[in-house]
Amino acid sequence: MQRRKFLALGATLIGTSAFTKSLTAPAPTCQAWYLPPSLAGSKNNLTLNVRDTDSALGRYNPNGCIKTVTLDELVKYHGHLCDGIVFTFLQLSVALNTLFPDGVIDRTDIRGACKNSPCMVDGLSYLTGARINFQTLRIDASLGASHIIQKISTGETYQVQLAKEMFNDALKNAEDSIRAKVATNQSVTPAEIDHVEKLADDFITTMLSTPLEKLVKIDKLEGYQFVPNSSVDVFGKRGDVINKKVGRS
Repeated sequence: MQRRKFLALGATLIGTSAFTKSLTAPAPTCQAWYLPPSLAGSKNNLTLNVRDTDSALGRYNPNGCIKTVTLDELVKYHGHLCDGIVFTFLQLSVALNTLFPDGVIDRTDIRGACKNSPCMVDGLSYLTGARINFQTLRIDASLGASHIIQKISTGETYQVQLAKEMFNDALKNAEDSIRAKVATNQSVTPAEIDHVEKLADDFITTMLSTPLEKLVKIDKLEGYQFVPNSSVDVFGKRGDVINKKVGRS
């Protein structure tokens, strides 16, 4: 796909002369290579309206001003496009719009839980403002590919995940194969990574073209008690950098 094929046109290194030159680096001509071509015309190319406080002292904007958050921004925050960041964005969007039916998501009033996945944790943190250090983000390995989102002020809680029939077993198996090779110090070929990326691209296209009501399963959790992590193994290795030096076929 187009996002995989781009030229690195050069970079500006910030060194001792940084303050004597313009701080604006030359813009590459790659444009939004990191996004799927299918995103622009997709009904799932959502824009979330969010409310935060205006300063470190924590007051709402007096004029009721809000901000917008998009998948584009989440991808840039996370570092790359992948199926995990896409399904995280979409399933959290469903939960958040259900909790805030007026269309404005109050990021001061949300806490949530997910497993220790870089995609899912980044999405939960960025879209909701939840943080493990503020005891509003819980790491829970039992949740699999689902998120739990709770509105703090009311206790209203939902669990969201992709519908079972949407998951791509071929993609998971291919990813697991590469991770197993890396774990045992076996070499990974460019063709193997190309294959996984193609499967992921196809899965992303499917998710973006599937109506949300068919894509995402949402369940209300009655009486859910959010328990912050008091002690948890939150350390892990980044899987998204393990093959960064492997060439391309």
